[in-house]
Amino acid sequence: MERGRYQPPAGSVMTRADAVVDPDRASKVYGVVLLVMAALIYPVVDGVYNYANETPAVLEELRALADRPREATMSRPLIVMLLDGLRTDEVATMPSLVALKNESLQFVMKVDPPTVSRPAYHAFFTGVPSAASGVVTNRYLGGPRADTLANRVREAGGEVVFIAEGLDWMPSMFASAGDRAVSSDDALNEPLDEALATLSPTSFVMIHVVSIDQRGHDDGLDSAARRGARGDADDVVARVMRSAPDDALIVAFADHGHVAAGGHGGSEPEVDHVFAYLHGAGADGAPLGGEVNRTVSLVELAPTIASILSLPPPRMAVVPPVIEVAPRSRSSLQAERFRRAHHDTLVARLDRVKRARLFQFVTAFLCFALLGTTKRCFGFSWATLSFVFAMGLGAVGHLFVFRRPLSFSSIDYLYLHIPRLVGLGALCTLAATLPWRDLARRRQAAAICSFASLTALLMTLATIAWTVRPWPIDDFLAYAPMLFGGYAMGSCVAGALCLWALVDGRPGTE
Repeated sequence: MERGRYQPPAGSVMTRADAVVDPDRASKVYGVVLLVMAALIYPVVDGVYNYANETPAVLEELRALADRPREATMSRPLIVMLLDGLRTDEVATMPSLVALKNESLQFVMKVDPPTVSRPAYHAFFTGVPSAASGVVTNRYLGGPRADTLANRVREAGGEVVFIAEGLDWMPSMFASAGDRAVSSDDALNEPLDEALATLSPTSFVMIHVVSIDQRGHDDGLDSAARRGARGDADDVVARVMRSAPDDALIVAFADHGHVAAGGHGGSEPEVDHVFAYLHGAGADGAPLGGEVNRTVSLVELAPTIASILSLPPPRMAVVPPVIEVAPRSRSSLQAERFRRAHHDTLVARLDRVKRARLFQFVTAFLCFALLGTTKRCFGFSWATLSFVFAMGLGAVGHLFVFRRPLSFSSIDYLYLHIPRLVGLGALCTLAATLPWRDLARRRQAAAICSFASLTALLMTLATIAWTVRPWPIDDFLAYAPMLFGGYAMGSCVAGALCLWALVDGRPGTE
């Protein structure tokens, strides 16, 4: 023994750390670890989106600041047409909608991300932004969390009618006992004609045209099916214009657009900027017309409609009507609601960050522990670059497979999207592993598999931790947990199979 040099006792941690790791044994264990991780990823990612719709504390503050009830009378009919998923640049292909637009007050509205339907419905009906209501994904299945435009009509003695084409989301969220609600594939035929024929001065008819959005998801914008759906929707607009009485207020708007390949949810300009047209007489009796030369928010639409009809706005609305329609200052309660909705939402996000620090710490610990253990078992060398190759293939493959951007708008149908991501992750990990000529060197090959798979897994955890931050996440970060989660599932399964295939019972070469 060399004099003066410390020798750790046999069996100690330091001795074990210097021991040579058998690559066969490490491959077997790592294969099991990767499969366990693959099984746990989706429930974790799924929980992120389920947690997103929890009721925020600021909502109770807004309820406490709600406007006091005011008496009003419904004296003219209201017809609202929601053309689900129609892009602003597609309006020019619909002659009847163009005619309505030319005789209407026109403005462009900004929809808060993620630009999906249920949050947009809720923001329109209540005048409360998604961040304050907590309704931020299509997984929300409850009723309204705030007072609605439909409630203002009911309390003014009006009748509410929902006509929904093949999708009951809107009636299920906002219809009450005593309302008429039809949601069927033929709702825009006889049920719509009946609703228009029985229109009274106290009627609020909510028409939901869904097929444009469905054809966008299924076939993309430049497809015969989408063009046919636009033609059918234009026919609905024409029938409404022919049947509506002269004193009716007619509103047409979209809740979001689509990317060219079909899909929405992100903050692309063609997705989160939508049109709104208000046709009829204003509150002063003068015809509505012209164009508002600024972008307004979707939550301004319901207060604006209520103002034109001389009804009180939804009682928890955080903004006044569009000033070009009703030039009046906001009430003190409304000003306080606006402040709370924005300031207190930020404070709540800061509190959420504090509560999530443990998860972020655990994520950082796992990153160092798993990568360190991988190095110890299989070595570093050039294998550490395998994840760069695999993730680069994933980014390129995403654009070719989905033909959509790296944003929330990539999602068409979730039951199809997740398997595609899983397959993409598996293929990219195999591609990063198989082409190398020296795969006979099993230690190096195992390092490639491990680093490619574990990096995808750790990026999933890192993006989940990153989404817990005080400022609003963008459309990529909203999509990132699902993107990396699906990719990591496939990558981990492929990595485990590769590792087990490398086990042959013979001593590994270096």
